[in-house]
Amino acid sequence: MEYLAFLTPILLADLLVLLLTGCTTSGTAPFATLTPSGVLALTETPGGEVPPDTAEPASTETEPPATPTSLPASPTPEPAAETPPAVTPPEQGIIGPDTAPDLQTAGEVAEADVQTFAWVASEQGEVELALATTSEVVIYEVDPETLRTAMEASGPTLLTASPDQQRLAWADGENQVHIWETQNGAQPLSVEAGDEALTSLAFSPDGSALAAASQSSLQIWDATSGELQVSWDLPSFLTDLTFSPDGTRLAGADPQNFTVYIFDRESGEVLATLTWEEHASPVLYNAVFSPDWTRIAWVARGTVQLMDVESGELGVVLSHEDFVSAVDWSPDSRLLVTTAAASVEGEFVPAAILWDAETGDQLRVLPLQAAATGVEFSPDGTHLAALQFGAGIQLWSVAP
Repeated sequence: MEYLAFLTPILLADLLVLLLTGCTTSGTAPFATLTPSGVLALTETPGGEVPPDTAEPASTETEPPATPTSLPASPTPEPAAETPPAVTPPEQGIIGPDTAPDLQTAGEVAEADVQTFAWVASEQGEVELALATTSEVVIYEVDPETLRTAMEASGPTLLTASPDQQRLAWADGENQVHIWETQNGAQPLSVEAGDEALTSLAFSPDGSALAAASQSSLQIWDATSGELQVSWDLPSFLTDLTFSPDGTRLAGADPQNFTVYIFDRESGEVLATLTWEEHASPVLYNAVFSPDWTRIAWVARGTVQLMDVESGELGVVLSHEDFVSAVDWSPDSRLLVTTAAASVEGEFVPAAILWDAETGDQLRVLPLQAAATGVEFSPDGTHLAALQFGAGIQLWSVAP
């Protein structure tokens, strides 16, 4: 029965989301919703769970199909001798489908009270880990694991890093948002975020702006000056905020209604909605966009359902033996990593699991010391880190 302990973070997440949803108000204006095509079959899984196969709507930003044109006939050339296609070797040290089997333990950071973490970079561009504890934000060099700097913080939550890894942002219990430039040693810039609890933070792709969602509104600030750029009301409280790669759109997930909203960044207009209609969970755990914004990974209980953003078509389903506690895409969008209890050499243990995002093939199962509450690839794709409940950070890299 030991594996039941692994469910504690998940059950707490369910309770938190249900409490938040109880605070939301009804009666918002209707929004156009795209209806996904196709219905997923439900099958029993080892924990008595019914994994949802999902259907989902597509984004409205589709271009009309190109009109075919006919080319003038030309003489048929002699067939060329067949040559085998060129094989591009995997880039050294990058975690991908070919190198996932070569992952090895690369160390650990033994901070006991870590709540969340993010990747940053040193002045020399080397990967570093930023950890939020109950009273400070600390930055560790990864190789070797050495504390580089610390910043006092009151109960930091929602820790996130800018894409250039030069800034960190977090919220505190007084609904202030703090933005810290990690290289210059200056005190963080602080901005007031209103009276409602914050649910998600996200930097723009160029790191110049920071967005924050609360239970009923969204705000975007200049990350250097703290000046409020724009704000608008939300149809629901949102999690998993993310900017599109070009920075013109912003998306967030409504965990109560299993819906993702895609907004125009400047006006707040809802450009599209995507919905997971078939599921076996009272709440959505996550809806995570791939870095290239081509797919969404919907997460609930023991199922991760992939969906194409442009068409709304359903992709592969990643089924687990237990509830999924965390998920992340590799920087090149080719891999997914999930954390859940899994069978390893006859034992049911907490683990990080690597998947091929195209085929859904399971590539590697990495045992953990304790149930994970977070997992992330480093932005350069060379490292993988999992935050273990009460047991610090476990690191992996590709064997040389």
